Amino acid sequence: MGGNNLLLLSIRRPYSRLIIAGKKKYELRKRPPRLDCKYVLIYETYPTKAIIGYFEINRILIKDVEKIWNITKDKSYVTKDFFEQYYKNKNNGVAFEIRNSKSFDKPIALSELGVERAPQDFMYVENKRISDLIEF
Repeated sequence: MGGNNLLLLSIRRPYSRLIIAGKKKYELRKRPPRLDCKYVLIYETYPTKAIIGYFEINRILIKDVEKIWNITKDKSYVTKDFFEQYYKNKNNGVAFEIRNSKSFDKPIALSELGVERAPQDFMYVENKRISDLIEF
């Protein structure tokens, strides 16, 4: 697996489950990661509060908000109203193009990765911290 870091994203239901099911093809964010990462760990917020799976990043789009909407509107599972509110007062949007999503047999607690609390948006996790837990 390339790179030394993984992204850990906090994602709510039903979006987390849509990603695992292979239906949601774009995950929207307000800012891009600073580090080059190939994989994203999916931390499902309430009620699971654990890492339920992962996906590979095909590419990261950083574009004008309207262009992001035009590219992702049919595959992001968000409404136009939600999208506009999310990117209110923002010029650019970020979209992770998702491929090869997989679920874990059982959820992984953050504590197993040495993480104390879920990220508000995302955080980086070193590969070596999860190599015994996850096979990519």
